[in-house]
Amino acid sequence: MNGKKCRKLISQLKKFLATKGVSHRLLSAIKKETGTPITVNGHPVEAGQMLAVGDVVTMTLPPEPADPNVPVSVEPLTLWRKRPIGWWLISLPD
Repeated sequence: MNGKKCRKLISQLKKFLATKGVSHRLLSAIKKETGTPITVNGHPVEAGQMLAVGDVVTMTLPPEPADPNVPVSVEPLTLWRKRPIGWWLISLPD
């Protein structure tokens, strides 16, 4: 093994992100619009990169277009993910 640590490869990055709800369209937008690459363990990678158990994936989502029908708020939000069904609970300040 030439002294290299053996890593158990589990999935391609794009397939892993798809299981987390990242569509092909969003993946393309991330690469084109943010100017920030997707990184694995702090290193820029391509969508075909293989992942191993314990890898840390980081990405920046593109900004959403403004909607004139939605008022802007600066109030803090607390988001909690309820498991195992994956619903989000949002706590707004009184």
